[in-house]
Amino acid sequence: MKSENLLLPLALLGLLVAAFVADVLLTTSHLPARLATHFAADGHANGWMTRAGHVQFTLALGLGVPLSILGVVAIISRLGGAGLNIPHRAYWLAPERRAQTLAVVQRQMIWLACILIAFFTMIHHLILRANTHTPAGFNGPELWLPIAVFLAAVGVWTVGFVRPFFRTP
Repeated sequence: MKSENLLLPLALLGLLVAAFVADVLLTTSHLPARLATHFAADGHANGWMTRAGHVQFTLALGLGVPLSILGVVAIISRLGGAGLNIPHRAYWLAPERRAQTLAVVQRQMIWLACILIAFFTMIHHLILRANTHTPAGFNGPELWLPIAVFLAAVGVWTVGFVRPFFRTP
């Protein structure tokens, strides 16, 4: 397992967080006072919020979920890997490999946080777009394409996360 550099994923995460916050704050002013924020599988609106409620909820969820993941990883690292469930756990958390293993986990979780913030940004834009229609809603591909992209990204991330831990020298 190679040495892990956290600079690139941390820089990207910081950029995505700043862009997400700015995007949400700058794009919601033209929305109606009451907007559709939840949609049935067929794309029809079935839940509404105030504009201010949407901004608060979107920022709380969009920042809270990724940052919570990083918080859990920080706790796991402080506990020396306790609670970490990876293949060949005893091998990878042996004292001589523990620091490097935890650095790999931390790096991968930062990438996951980046994926999640990008997803929440897509969801915000879906809600913006849905509220430009009368009545508010989506057609099928508008709703399902971002979800498919997100699931594909998480699938690729998952393979990249667990694959190194299946190999032991």
